[in-house]
Amino acid sequence: TYQNLGNVHSDMGKNSDALHDYNQALDLSKKIGLKKEIARSLNLIGLIYQIQGDYPDALKVHHEALAINTSINERQGILKNSLNIASTYLMQGNYELALTSFKHVLKIAREMKDESHVSKCLNNISVCYYQLGNYPESLMYLLQALKMNEGSGNKKLMAENYRNMGLIFFHQENYKDALKYQMLSLKLNRDLGLVSETAGNYTNLYQIYEKLNKSDLAMEFENEALKLNLESGNQSELSKNYRNIAYLYFRKNQAEKAIEHYSYALAIDKRLNDPEGISLSGSNLAQVYTQLGRYQEARKLLDECGSLVLKTGNKNTIKEYYKIMMKLDSVQSNWKSAFMNHYFFNLYKDSLLNESNTRKLVQSQMQYEFDKQQDADRLKQATKDAIAVQEKKRQRLITYVIALVLLFVIIFSVLLYNRFRITVKQKKIIESQKQRVEIQKGLIEEKNQQVTDSINYARKIQTAILPPLALFHQRLPQSFVLYLPKDIVAGDFYWQQVVNEEVLFAACDCTGHGVPGAMVSVVCSNALNRALREFNHTRPNDILDSTLQIVVDNFSSTEGELKDGMDIALCTYNPRTRILQYSGANNPLWVIRNKELTEIKADKQCIGYNYHTKPFTLHEIQLQPEDMVYLSSDGFADQFGGEDGRKKITKKRFKELLVEMSEMPVKAQSSALFDYFNRYRGQHEQIDDVLVLGFRV
Repeated sequence: TYQNLGNVHSDMGKNSDALHDYNQALDLSKKIGLKKEIARSLNLIGLIYQIQGDYPDALKVHHEALAINTSINERQGILKNSLNIASTYLMQGNYELALTSFKHVLKIAREMKDESHVSKCLNNISVCYYQLGNYPESLMYLLQALKMNEGSGNKKLMAENYRNMGLIFFHQENYKDALKYQMLSLKLNRDLGLVSETAGNYTNLYQIYEKLNKSDLAMEFENEALKLNLESGNQSELSKNYRNIAYLYFRKNQAEKAIEHYSYALAIDKRLNDPEGISLSGSNLAQVYTQLGRYQEARKLLDECGSLVLKTGNKNTIKEYYKIMMKLDSVQSNWKSAFMNHYFFNLYKDSLLNESNTRKLVQSQMQYEFDKQQDADRLKQATKDAIAVQEKKRQRLITYVIALVLLFVIIFSVLLYNRFRITVKQKKIIESQKQRVEIQKGLIEEKNQQVTDSINYARKIQTAILPPLALFHQRLPQSFVLYLPKDIVAGDFYWQQVVNEEVLFAACDCTGHGVPGAMVSVVCSNALNRALREFNHTRPNDILDSTLQIVVDNFSSTEGELKDGMDIALCTYNPRTRILQYSGANNPLWVIRNKELTEIKADKQCIGYNYHTKPFTLHEIQLQPEDMVYLSSDGFADQFGGEDGRKKITKKRFKELLVEMSEMPVKAQSSALFDYFNRYRGQHEQIDDVLVLGFRV
């Protein structure tokens, strides 16, 4: 009864009363001991927190409900709780976590054959990709959702699909189709009486008309959205309304009104603890202050929202932040900082441009295939018409042609017979030669296939010794692995194990690359595992001492002297104490704290044959929160490229690059390193395997 009463109050917009009713239902359910009803009440409470913009509490109670439903194996409850958790991440602006969560829910919904939740997940995954600037992926998932909803006649979800379709066309600068789909969505939402959704349509129409330079219409639609959101109390959308109105005032050179509305938006974003909202409102307000010459206020705002901007992962938001920073540094003559911000602005601009070019290429290819098919159809029809016209003439000529052919056959029969005998003889000779060539060709292809199959199987073997990336990131959550083999198989490999509460991980560089390097890597990986499991070593120096002896023993049994071996940076990390132990064979360790790099030197000997072998040195470092730790093989720094292809990146430039990117999110660091490496290499060949590991404390 309390739950139903709460539902009535919620439908009436009386969220406080609904929350009271749901809490009453929760207390009764706990007294009676009904786990299913406890989970249901928690789920309803979480939904009210979402409406009120209290996302941390919403996540807390949704996770409590999920734990209860999981314990009693209530599949439908698990599905709803997981969907609400993902939706809360989306509302909070944590798009990467929302994307991962929605994909997990999609898998559950498909297993349960719940088409309604499958459709919702497809649509929300599309929204996440859209917010992250990945429009091709967004469109792919959206079309799947729209097809399902049109088939089932679900007008509410169709309206949402049309709205998101309009947004994608908007970002493709196809304003005609963007307007068309927003109007379709608006009509459905009005008919269904959906206030928040109708307000969202008005905001999207504002964006379209603003791009079409129709600022009066844009202002009119955004004010309509503001009225509806004030009535419903939708705080997150109110922030966007104020931000959009402020932008229009800024364009009209009404700076004070722009500051007023940006300040309204920023206050709401801070209250909601919305990283992306704070980033956008703060950056835009700083832009107005910069134009007015109020540089100190602008700098303070940008410093406050700087770390939040990078955490959003939204490429457009990050790009605009660096653009505003660049302008502020320029007017204050901070040229070095302005240059760095200009570099990062172009980095994210190029990333978005590459996605845009890919999308345009796909569209052009589809249009080309469509036009080609139309031309083929027209040609086919024209051919049929021509055949029909000529059919009668052809029939009349058949008799004359046959008679003429018979006459020629009689005249040349003797000559043709003699020629036929010669041709048959020549054909036998040619067929015999052709058969020999085909046999040789087949043998060559068979040998090539055997070699290729062997190398591909070697890749499977090598892949099996690598820890799965998902498991690697689970053990070190804030980490990345940039792994670029030169060939199908590689001499570089990364290694990770867990002993009690300590995580052991390493970046390893074996002699050579390709098949020889891969063979050495298998030997060295096995030696590391033996040192850990058979000898029970956990300190890096002890592991390396045992690994060196195992590798030398393995290679000493071969005929002749093998100088193959491995360079390695090996660490043991305790997440609870934040103590890192390190030992290295030729490969150092780098720790970056507050953009200052500390290099811990490795011992100058390899894991293999050395003229003078000594015990490895143990280094112990007390890490601090936000420290970045990096391990690497020499492949990145040794790559040739540049204008003439004769200059290496060098270790010095590599370390400078790590310092520059150390405050970025770890995934963004991996992407930035990958982009820099490929741009520097250009059309030149990759000379060695590349491996870079990094993690943030």
